[in-house]
Amino acid sequence: MRFLGVHILNLVLFIGSNIELWETQMRMNQDSSPLNQADFIQKFADCFQQTEPAMFVPELEFRKLDEWGSMLALIVIAMIDSDYGVSVSSADLKEAETVGQLYDLIARKQQNEA
Repeated sequence: MRFLGVHILNLVLFIGSNIELWETQMRMNQDSSPLNQADFIQKFADCFQQTEPAMFVPELEFRKLDEWGSMLALIVIAMIDSDYGVSVSSADLKEAETVGQLYDLIARKQQNEA
């Protein structure tokens, strides 16, 4: 039980540390330019805390990262929704194998919603 409590505390601290980042990004995105790959990759990398930012390239198979898990998937889904106004499901995340494919998926969804 103590083990579970430690994980829950770490999760709460992780989410809390990202809320301020999301709020800042949301304020910045109110005046942001259209979706572009370099900006998306930077924002995607910002969701991760243990993976080096230099690793994030379009070819990166992000689900193979040790840090990837269901909580990080929810954080990425929330970032995409708040920063790009696109709803992405867990099935959409499973469809995209690389960061570049996820970017392409978001671009297609933005075009379809326009």
